Formats: sequence, structure tokens, C-alpha cells
Amino acid sequence: MAKIDPNDRNFREDYVPDALPPPFRGISGQDELTEGYFGASLGLVADVIAHVMTLASMRMHCLLDTAAPADELPLHGSERRMPRYPAETDAQYTQRLHGAWDVYRFAGGRQAIIDQLAAAGYADAEIVVNAEWVSPYPYDEDNWSRFWVILPVTGHSFTSGPIPADDEVTIRSIVKKWKPPHWVCVTVSVQLTADARLVGWPMDGATFADLETAGYTFDDLDDWYKFEVS
Repeated sequence: MAKIDPNDRNFREDYVPDALPPPFRGISGQDELTEGYFGASLGLVADVIAHVMTLASMRMHCLLDTAAPADELPLHGSERRMPRYPAETDAQYTQRLHGAWDVYRFAGGRQAIIDQLAAAGYADAEIVVNAEWVSPYPYDEDNWSRFWVILPVTGHSFTSGPIPADDEVTIRSIVKKWKPPHWVCVTVSVQLTADARLVGWPMDGATFADLETAGYTFDDLDDWYKFEVS
């Protein structure tokens, strides 16, 4: 038998028919059952799979080198279900796509929401779940799956509400995509001034009674902009 050259993409199509046991062996018709076509077809399938895997590895190699042309980025993003955020540069988007495998390891968690908001330009986000509130409201023992997203003034450039509609759409899509499936987001609260606070936030040890005495309420919209995530 001739020596197999693994660098020959078609070696499987030529080699597999002769390597199979009877009655599938051969390519010259010496086996009456299949006349060698079974082996040749099997080898051809293997060649096609190898070729597709080669193309896929070349495509990934292009991205791993962060050298993918800008017009290819939407294709990579669609494949990974990671659309581009409005504020992302080509380089930033490429790096985020490059890390897709690691990002999806933590999908459906608090940190995934925070990291994706940061990638979109909303840094320092905080996630507060129902059981973490020190105040009687919005804590609700019957609705344990609820959570709130808080965007501190240090993580964005908004100075008044409402914020631009495109930003609301981006934030909503991030929260809905990356949250745990059983979590329900009540509101996104955007802090507009450094001294704005809510009852129970920041979580700096202040008691509900202290905050209530100071006049803070969860529903107070002064220096805050809030919107729902449906």
C-alpha cells in the first residue's frame, strides 16, 4: 500500500476504500456488494468535514489574531449572538468577540450583566436582588426572584432624565440577555447626581430607620431616572 500523505486533502477518499474490510473494500469493482462506492463515499464525507473544519479554523484564526476586517465583525457577532454596542470601536468589539467563549461561561449571572454593561459604556453597575434590601420596600418575601439594576453616576455621562432612547434599548437588551432565566428585573435606576441615594442603597450599613428619618424613599425620583425592563 502506498504511503499516506496526511497533507493531501484527498488522501481519505483514496485510502479509506482500500482500508475497509470486505465486503466494502476496493475502488475498482472487485467487491460486488458495493463496487467500492461505499468506501469512496465515506472517504469523500471525511474529506468534506476536514475541509469545513479547516475553513472554520482559518476563520477563527483571523479573529484570534484580532485582524478580522471590520466588515466581517457583524458576521462573527451574529454567529456568537453578541451584537455590537453603539459605543464600541472595531478594536473593542473584536476583543469582546474574541472572549466569547469565556463570557458565555458566566452567562445567566450577576457578573455577566455587570461586565456587559461595562463593555457597552455603563461602568460600575450594581445588581441588587430582592433579599439584599435592608428596607421593608422594595423587599418582598413573596417575589424573591426580583432584582434591580443601579447605574451609579460614576459610570455614565447622563446628567438628566430621560436618558436617550437608544441607551435605554441597549441597557434593556443587555439585562434581558445576560440575566439568570428565573430573575425578573423591576427597574433600572440611573443615578444623576453624586449625592442621590435610595433607601437601602448605597449599602453602607445605614439602617432603614436612619434613611427614613433623613427623608430618603425608594420611589423618590429626584436626581434619579428609572425605567422598566419588560
